[in-house]
Amino acid sequence: RSLSNVCRFSETHHLLEKLIFVLDEVDDLPATAQDCDTLHFNRYFEQYATCVAMCRFFLSDSYISHPDTHQNHFCFLLPMDYVFEDFIFGVTETCLPKSVTVSSQKTEWLAQKQNAKTGEWENVFQIRNDMLLTPTDKSNGKRLIVDTKYKVRQESIEEKKAGIAQSDMYQMVSYALRQNTTEVALIYPLCYGQAPTEQQTFRVSSPMLNDQPIRIHAVDVCVTGESKQEMITLLTEQLKEIFKLTTHE
Repeated sequence: RSLSNVCRFSETHHLLEKLIFVLDEVDDLPATAQDCDTLHFNRYFEQYATCVAMCRFFLSDSYISHPDTHQNHFCFLLPMDYVFEDFIFGVTETCLPKSVTVSSQKTEWLAQKQNAKTGEWENVFQIRNDMLLTPTDKSNGKRLIVDTKYKVRQESIEEKKAGIAQSDMYQMVSYALRQNTTEVALIYPLCYGQAPTEQQTFRVSSPMLNDQPIRIHAVDVCVTGESKQEMITLLTEQLKEIFKLTTHE
């Protein structure tokens, strides 16, 4: 019921309503992790033991312990690219200076195609950048497109391409042209224990851009640490450096 009140997608809301219907006759009772330890199942109901173990897992705010081979858990597969995107957006909203506003998942159309029957031009090739940062004072800054990539840059940072996929570069140029801006930031996560890397900047020049090349910045950000506070502090500092791209140098 709590998830149903906050979900954004109608399909998810519909699935949650079906679950609520199935559980309509189940009483809502407060429970603790210790309550789970009092439950014992005979061999006819032992299949419920895994479910109770998961309940205890969540109620106790635990984490999976790899050395403990006696733990039984369900496997949850999460689309980590969306999780990473939402996480960066949440931290961005928190540490963003008042001089910059942020909007998420701005949808645009890259091109138009003429309908052979009606002659009208129809939008095709939908694009959606993860975040768009806009200076509050538009006369003293420029918009910055931010796109998150939940993958490790495989190549060495010393390589010319800096481990960035060519298809991602094509995508960022399309975003910049459609949003009419020259600043784009690609954000990648650092692996656990990996030392921070320097920001890599690429320029895309063309006479059509009126001598204002598109600058694409590749940035690796810290998403792990010895403590949550340490990770958030370091990530906030890195994001603030990215925000500086929205102001005139």
